[in-house]
Amino acid sequence: AMTDGEISALTERCMDACMGTYLPQGEAAASRERYLSARNRQEAAAVVMDVARELRLSQFAPAAEELRFAPGGPLPPIEYGQIDRVDIYEADGTRYFRIIDYKTGHKDFDYAELLYGKNLQMLLYLFALESYQKQTGQPMQPAGVLYVPGRCDMVKLKPGEDPAHADNERRKDLRRKGLVLNDEAVLHAME
Repeated sequence: AMTDGEISALTERCMDACMGTYLPQGEAAASRERYLSARNRQEAAAVVMDVARELRLSQFAPAAEELRFAPGGPLPPIEYGQIDRVDIYEADGTRYFRIIDYKTGHKDFDYAELLYGKNLQMLLYLFALESYQKQTGQPMQPAGVLYVPGRCDMVKLKPGEDPAHADNERRKDLRRKGLVLNDEAVLHAME
């Protein structure tokens, strides 16, 4: 497993490459671009460290990323799209999976919308993957669907306010939202 320092260094190298490609360089780099670059670096570092923390604590392990539903793709086409990440956990001979969807905007999981047949994409993915796994002879139990924030907003502090307050607010903003299996052992495995 990578240390926090190694993760930070890797994030910095990736951000250097990204910024070198997408932002003006040298004299053309105005103060606004420098500000945006610094803010994007902070945001990326916060999100990457949050996901790293989640993966260290969770007993679920990533099994697939960008899993496509498409003709000729690994999953049959129920609609065109892709699952950002599928994590698997095994206990007592049962394999569980959860679907992770990264959102760069603000996305709440709204139960009322489900009742009205709206925003069903994540559940369609969940049921399609469950069905596909049964067909391949490798059944797995759905454990849940979670939206994971892919951004971390700036937190304003009042003069003299403890910076730890900003960290707590960022953690709240990075909280996962979704629907999970009502099983204490599986819930504990997700933490």
